[in-house]
Amino acid sequence: MDRSPWIALQQWIAASNAQVFIPFAQDLAALIPPIAVRLRRDFKLLLNLIKAHALLHQASRQRDEQGRVVAILEDYATIYGLVLESMAEGVQATISPSIRETVDAVRQIAGPEDTASVSEVAAYLQLDVSSASRRCQTAARRGYLRNEARSLGQTARYVIGDALPQEQAILPTVETLSSRRGSAHEGDCTIADETEGQDPPPLLQRRRVVL
Repeated sequence: MDRSPWIALQQWIAASNAQVFIPFAQDLAALIPPIAVRLRRDFKLLLNLIKAHALLHQASRQRDEQGRVVAILEDYATIYGLVLESMAEGVQATISPSIRETVDAVRQIAGPEDTASVSEVAAYLQLDVSSASRRCQTAARRGYLRNEARSLGQTARYVIGDALPQEQAILPTVETLSSRRGSAHEGDCTIADETEGQDPPPLLQRRRVVL
């Protein structure tokens, strides 16, 4: 494999010594619900990923008066698709389809007064037993299933545990972010003025203290 194009790209990025400005960072922070402490860290990582994408595409990005590459909503759109599920699962604002499917299988098999074995779950979901076992164990660790077996030697028997959380949007869609900024389209490259003299949204306030 010829790695020379990738090496050249890395050298070009290093030589550019460019910084990235995200004009929509304040709006993005305001649209993220402050439901978990770990979002303070995740938000910083989100901004870094947006900056990285903008830096990779700096040849097609504008620069501001300070020479910084200006990120656009297209950069956010790409990162949104990559991190949405993992960020939501990280703060338990959403549950993966496989976990919901497994909990529902136990509910259907066990009913209100019985239990479900791993083999029964595997048959119901048409999975191999090892895959069904991993799913059940993951759901149990999160409290959504409960193993009624009383000793290590007993076969696992699962019942429904805690209620699954309702789906909650962690990251705003590109359309929502664009609408907040009053942009007419997703690829708007207009450099927005920073909100000087205004208090930042709560998420950014916390970041200044914690990070």
